[in-house]
Amino acid sequence: MEWKPDTFLDITEVWEEKKAAIECMQGQEHLWKFYENLAENRGNHFRRNSGGQNC
Repeated sequence: MEWKPDTFLDITEVWEEKKAAIECMQGQEHLWKFYENLAENRGNHFRRNSGGQNC
């Protein structure tokens, strides 16, 4: 895919609040884990593709 992100938003500080908001979507429980995994994957993409940036 050669996807190289160039803009990052660190949501670590508010992740639990964001997760709680996602979990308010009743009837969409099947998406809860999906969004959690997506956030983790994007973090991995950043670490792998950032060229050593840590900002």
